[in-house]
Amino acid sequence: MSQPNPRTTGLFVLGAILLVVAGLVAFGSRSYFEHRPRAVTFFHGSVAGLVVGAPVTFRGVGVGSVLKILLQTNSTNGTAQIPVIMEFDPQRVTMIGGSDTAKFTERTKINGLGATLVMQSLITGQLAIELDYHDPTKVSSTGIDLGLPEIPEAEGGINAMKNTLSNLPELANSAASALRSVNELVSAPESHEILENLEKASKAAAETVASVQADAGRIASESRATAEAAHRATEHADALISALQPQLAATLTAAERLLAATDQRTAQIAGDVHTTLLAADRTLAELQATLGDIHAVISPRSTMIQDAQSLLHNLAAASGSLRSFADQVDRNPNALVMGRSSR
Repeated sequence: MSQPNPRTTGLFVLGAILLVVAGLVAFGSRSYFEHRPRAVTFFHGSVAGLVVGAPVTFRGVGVGSVLKILLQTNSTNGTAQIPVIMEFDPQRVTMIGGSDTAKFTERTKINGLGATLVMQSLITGQLAIELDYHDPTKVSSTGIDLGLPEIPEAEGGINAMKNTLSNLPELANSAASALRSVNELVSAPESHEILENLEKASKAAAETVASVQADAGRIASESRATAEAAHRATEHADALISALQPQLAATLTAAERLLAATDQRTAQIAGDVHTTLLAADRTLAELQATLGDIHAVISPRSTMIQDAQSLLHNLAAASGSLRSFADQVDRNPNALVMGRSSR
């Protein structure tokens, strides 16, 4: 039987080792060699149901998991808080404006990033951590330095539900007290009287409603009759309008013709009036000239008046001479033959 070749065996073993290393690099490099940022949240209530490996989500998107759950107690004041360290997957988170995932919590702290416990499964009771933005004034960090960025605990989540459930006994007592008060009120004699008055009032209301319904039926019938009469009147009016429409059209045509003739006659009269006004203007100018001439004639200083006055004076003198001659002839008729006697 031949002996195995040591060189061949060594090459086989070396190849197997290289394959194993290559497999580790290919399938486990992300988990073992990639840097995964971490952060811590200090929860002050119970974290029962939260385990290592529980998912960490941001608005329902898985961004990491719970790495450690610790406990810190203070014997001085008897308080306790539970730091929960979370580890984030850089492949699930993309930072807009930069790819440095390690500064994820530092950049979002000022925007009110907070963590709450939420129910992962109602059957198993397991919890998960939900991250989201809250009112920055209601989210504050503890200031405890664990060498990790802190994401403050926010209000709400499963702890708020537990606080609400813890108040259920008090709410139940208040409800029971209210029911007892209602029972006492119903059992009181005044309540029976009030119920009887309510029954009477309901009967009166029913009678009133029945009366109103009857009146409504009568009013509806009258309304229908009125509507039918109005409809008939409308039809009659339509027929009358249809019959009068030709006459109205003829009347409108005659009126249009009359208006046209009136417009034409008005234009002619306006022309005649204009001509008459021009003639009146010329006549008025001639009258004004004539009045000027008359004024010049009758003026005391005019030549014609002075000549007339001289003529009248001469006529008066001639008249006086004739009167004297007539008197002389009357006294001495022979004077016509003999002439005036000398003195």
